Amino acid sequence: MPRVKRATIAAEILRRRAIADACFPKQREPVDGCLVRGERQVAILTSRRGGKTQSTLRTVCKDAAEHPGGKYAYIGLSRVTAENIVWTELEDINDQHNIGLDMQGYRLRANFPNKAQLTLYGADQPGWLKKFKGAKYRGVVIDEAGEFDIDLHDFIYRVIRPCLSDQRGFLMLIGTPGIITNGYWWAITRPDDENRAKGWNLYNWHTFDNPFMKEQFEEDIAGLKEIFGDGLEELPWFRREWLGEWCTDTSNNVYKYSPDRNNVKEWEREVDDTYILAVDPGYKDAAGFVVGVYNKRKNDKLVFIDCHREVGMQMEDMANKVMELKKKYDIKQIIGDPDSAHFLAMMREVYHTPISDAKKIKKQENVEYMNNSLVAGRVQFLMPSCIEYGKEILELKKKFLKADERTEGGVTLGEWKEHPKQPNDLCDCGLYIHREALHHLHTEPAPTVEHGSSEYYEQLEDKLQQQATGRLRGDERWWRSL
Repeated sequence: MPRVKRATIAAEILRRRAIADACFPKQREPVDGCLVRGERQVAILTSRRGGKTQSTLRTVCKDAAEHPGGKYAYIGLSRVTAENIVWTELEDINDQHNIGLDMQGYRLRANFPNKAQLTLYGADQPGWLKKFKGAKYRGVVIDEAGEFDIDLHDFIYRVIRPCLSDQRGFLMLIGTPGIITNGYWWAITRPDDENRAKGWNLYNWHTFDNPFMKEQFEEDIAGLKEIFGDGLEELPWFRREWLGEWCTDTSNNVYKYSPDRNNVKEWEREVDDTYILAVDPGYKDAAGFVVGVYNKRKNDKLVFIDCHREVGMQMEDMANKVMELKKKYDIKQIIGDPDSAHFLAMMREVYHTPISDAKKIKKQENVEYMNNSLVAGRVQFLMPSCIEYGKEILELKKKFLKADERTEGGVTLGEWKEHPKQPNDLCDCGLYIHREALHHLHTEPAPTVEHGSSEYYEQLEDKLQQQATGRLRGDERWWRSL
């Protein structure tokens, strides 16, 4: 082999190695997991700014350099985040290692010199799920895996894994701990490893392990301690986002919701179910839609089975969503926030929908009433259909006011309000439904007694004795019990 060609090959080998060698030790582990040890399902859990995106992109770039024509997909929560974060980091890697990518920004597609191809997708794009049907990939990355409002388990094994079969490709999930300790991301990354979902190689590190961010991170945390004091490390949001720990805190929640107690994975439809749809219209604030169902013959449970939350909906869009849910569940009772009188009037006059005003008085009393049902397990949330509702209710906190003799805005200072900066659209819908539902009227049927048993004859003897006593008292109605 000519010396020049050998030198060229050696330089190319070194360049490819450098793509992975630029990782710091913890960041390098999942790269080697996929490309050296052949791990096909990898999960990365870190705190913010831990470098997990770089780890996945370098895995893709190194693998693509060795597999001409290979196809790769990177799935973010939205096209905007994919473009602003992932695309920018990919440009840096390309410049740093002289990969020679043809980066088509308008398509968010990067073409490698050997015709390998990486495409970025946003989960907010219409029909994005359908793009993976029938496709073949060498590797797929799912970013912020805990934030998707789809059934992650179903998406992985029904849609993505078949795409990876032909070329024995790899799948990488990355993210931080979520708000709700529920769902497939929780199952994959939960701290008690003996209960984790099978089939995954989990890599976990902290931003302090990232030499490029350690100093800045330490400075930011020191600044936060000046603001929040020594109790900073007890705050759930700090432990999740800054320390990378799974953590929930419900001590200051408006609602006493518990994922372990109130979430269910299955619900059986019955012909005599009663459905209620609640609507909380909004444009700048999100519009909320929640469907609840109960069956007082069957049990004393109210189950929330569907929800939708969206910002910027026009009146017609909201009306169409109501009609869609009404048709899907054959809903007879629809209630809406009476503060949106124009929307309710349009639903009645234009769409001939029997929508009535939700009852809003004595809200805090009704919250306590619903809390009793939540603690007793009489209110349930079907997952993953109501995962957005679950996130909102778990994060809705109380804002306490200073104790005083005065009142402001009809609120006695010293009482609490729902925190004004946290969304409550779905929570309000659920509260409206709980107030209207009649699930609490369920009564357990009397236990049946086997004919000819000792209990049967005891009941018969009691009945005859009551009839005889009625005749002796002159009760004219004694014969009705015969």
